[in-house]
Amino acid sequence: MEASEPVQQRVALKSSTRERKTPKRYEDYASSFALITEEWEPSCYQKVVYDTGSEKCKIVMEEEMDSLAKNNTCDLVELPEGRSVVGCKWVFKLKWKVDGSIERYKVRLVAKGYSQVEGIDFHGIFSPVVKLVYIRNVLALTALLNFELE
Repeated sequence: MEASEPVQQRVALKSSTRERKTPKRYEDYASSFALITEEWEPSCYQKVVYDTGSEKCKIVMEEEMDSLAKNNTCDLVELPEGRSVVGCKWVFKLKWKVDGSIERYKVRLVAKGYSQVEGIDFHGIFSPVVKLVYIRNVLALTALLNFELE
């Protein structure tokens, strides 16, 4: 037998003739799972654009774009020579009420930051986030030294 030939297994698999039933303790979960999976949650932008039942998602997408513009989150600029564009992706999620009905459609536009290469697309990371420990220390010092806090 040559090394390139696939190895054939001669194992006979037995199929069970036993009837499968959901245990009574899981019956409530099985029915609620069926209820949740009936609703459509789009996985990509193309499904939203070409599906006729996705008007609510389109409205929420427009609201997200308006929100980004209103909050000055991004600017439209010319791409510098020799630079690549960081792509983006729409993320769709349905939020549910306790009774199983749809509470709202949630849509976010997220950047594909994983496509960046350090040294080419960026030169270091800066995250302007303050840890709670530092805030507590500053508050304790201001109280201890009778400083005014603005």
